[in-house]
Amino acid sequence: MFFENLEIPAENLIGQEGQGFKYILDGLNAERTLIAAECIDDGYWFIDRVSRYVKDRVVFGRPIGQNQGVQFPIAESYIEVEAANLMRWEACRLFDAHQPCGKQANMAKYLAAKASWEAANTCLQFHGGFGFAAEYDVERKFRETRLYQVAPISTNLILSYVAKHVLGLPRSFGRRDRSTTFWCSLSRTPLPLARARSPIWGHALSSSRGLAPKTSLVPVTRVFAVKLHVGGTNRGRDIEESSKELQ
Repeated sequence: MFFENLEIPAENLIGQEGQGFKYILDGLNAERTLIAAECIDDGYWFIDRVSRYVKDRVVFGRPIGQNQGVQFPIAESYIEVEAANLMRWEACRLFDAHQPCGKQANMAKYLAAKASWEAANTCLQFHGGFGFAAEYDVERKFRETRLYQVAPISTNLILSYVAKHVLGLPRSFGRRDRSTTFWCSLSRTPLPLARARSPIWGHALSSSRGLAPKTSLVPVTRVFAVKLHVGGTNRGRDIEESSKELQ
C-alpha cells in the first residue's frame, strides 16, 4: 500500500513533529523482543524433539543418545537457548518499565535467532534422513527458523548496531563517502577495483592487448599503486599517480 501526497491534520499528530522515525525505531524494540521469544520457543521445540529421538533411536544395541558426540551438541544448544531466554526477559523488563532497551532487544533477537538455528541444525543432523521426511515436521521448522537470521532485522545489522551504539565504533554503513571508492577500467567498462575507508583516490589506466589507455578520472590525494589483471592472467603493471588533484 502506498500513500502519495497525503496530508495529515495537525490534530492527528502523535508525539512531536520530526520525531516520527525515532518513535518507529522504539516500537521495533518490541518487535525484536517478540521475535526473540518465537525463536526461543523454536529452539526448545528442536531440543525436545531431538532429545526424545536420540533416546529411542537404537543403533548397534545402544541408543545414539548415549554417545557424547550426540549428547554434547544437544546440551550446547540447550545452554544457548537458555542464555538467549534470559536476555529476552531482560529486554521485556526494560520495555515494560519504559526504559531504553535497544541494546537488550537487539542482543536478545541475535542470541535467540542464532540459538534456534543451531538447535535446528542439531535436530536435523541427528534425525539423519528422517529429518527431511515431512511427517517428522523437522524440515518445516528448520526452514522457518532460518528466516530469523535475516528478518525482521539481519544479524549483521544487529552487529553493526552493537558496534556503533554500544561499543562506540565508527559507523560502517550509510551515506557513501566519495573518497572511499576508486575505479579501474579494464576495456571500456568501469569496474570497481577496491573499496576502503581511506583518502586514497586515483585513476587507473588499462593497458593490455593493444588497448589504448583509458582513464577513469577521480580525485587523488596521495600516491598509490595498483596491479591490473586481465583475462585471468597477471599482466600487472604498477601504476603510480602523483598526489595532485585531478579534475
